[in-house]
Amino acid sequence: MLRSTISKVALSASLLLSSANIHALDLELLTEIDDFIFSSYLPDAMHPNYDYSDGASSTTIHSGHPDSATAQDALFYLEFAEKVHNWPIHNGNTPDGWKALHNFSDTESGFDATFYLKKSGITEGVLAFRGSELGVKDWITNGEMAAGLVPDQYMQAINAYKEVRQLYPTVTDITFTGHSLGGGLATAAAIYSGYPAYAYDASGIGKSVLQWIKKQIKEDGRKAKTWKDNARNIKNFNLENEFVSDKDSQQDADTLGDSRQHGDIWYISDDGFVGILVMDFTRHFTTPLKEELVDIANGTNKNGECYWDWVGPLYLYICDNDDLETLAWTINFTINGLQEAFDDLNDLFDHEN
Repeated sequence: MLRSTISKVALSASLLLSSANIHALDLELLTEIDDFIFSSYLPDAMHPNYDYSDGASSTTIHSGHPDSATAQDALFYLEFAEKVHNWPIHNGNTPDGWKALHNFSDTESGFDATFYLKKSGITEGVLAFRGSELGVKDWITNGEMAAGLVPDQYMQAINAYKEVRQLYPTVTDITFTGHSLGGGLATAAAIYSGYPAYAYDASGIGKSVLQWIKKQIKEDGRKAKTWKDNARNIKNFNLENEFVSDKDSQQDADTLGDSRQHGDIWYISDDGFVGILVMDFTRHFTTPLKEELVDIANGTNKNGECYWDWVGPLYLYICDNDDLETLAWTINFTINGLQEAFDDLNDLFDHEN
C-alpha cells in the first residue's frame, strides 16, 4: 500500500513537472528507491531471520565481553569510524596524531571513505569507511545487497584499498574500520586483503558480495581458502538488540537478509545505557556502544551516577544519564548527513526532459 501510494505520488509529480516544461523527476532513481529500499531493505529489516547463525568456520562468537585491551583497541578505531562522518575532513576532524591524506567519494553510489596516516611515521594507516547517511544512495546500497546483488560501494571499498597501496607504497600496516554500512565495507576490504578490520554494529556482507570477493581472490591467483584466513582478522563489536546487527536479538552472526558478520564477534550489553530511546533507533548510534566499551576498557561504570570530571577547562559535577551524548550524536549525524541528502534531492529533480 505504501509503495503503491509513493509510486502514484511520484508519477503525478513527474507529470506535473513535465507539463510545466521544467526539470522532471529522475524516474530511474525513483525506481531504485522502490526496488531496493521499499521492496528489499525494509522487508528484511521488519522480518529478521530468527534462525541462529554461527557464521561457520570464518567466525567466532564470544559469549562474554572483550577484555580490557581489546576494548581499548576497539575505542581507538571507533574514533576513525566516527570522524569519517564529519565534513569536511580537513577541518580538524581527524584523530589526534593522525592526518587525513586522501578522501574517496562517489556521489553516484554514495560511497565515501578517508585514508589516515600516522603523523609519526610512514608505515601505519587507517582506511575508514563512512556508514549510511540521510540520503537515499546508501539505503539503495543496503537494499541492493538484501536483493542479492553486489552493490557498487562494496567494489569501491576494495578499489579504494588497492589505490591506497598504489599511492602510498611505504604504508605496510593498514587497518580498516567503519560503523553500520561502513563496517560492512571494512569487512569486504579485510576479507579481500587480509589486513585487519574493526567493525561496529556492522551490516556484514551478503552471499553475493562474498562470492564476488572469492572470485577476485581466485583471479589474483591466491588460494581458495584465503578468504577464511583473512576473515579471522576482523573484529566486530555490536550492541545487544540494536536493529542492524541484532534485530533478531539472538547475538549470532547474521544481520539482515542473508548477510553475515565474519571474524570475532562480541555483543556488548546495553544495560548501562540510559539515554533517549526512540523506537530503539538510538541503539544504533555509536554513543551507547562507545560508552560500554569505555567502561570495559577502564573497568568502571559511571552510567546513571554522579561524579566529578573535566569538561573542557572546567571541573564539573556531572550526573550522566546519556541524554546529552545521544542528542549531540543526533545533531552531528544530521548536520553531516545533510550534504548527501541535498545531493540526492538535486539528482532527483535535475533530470532534463
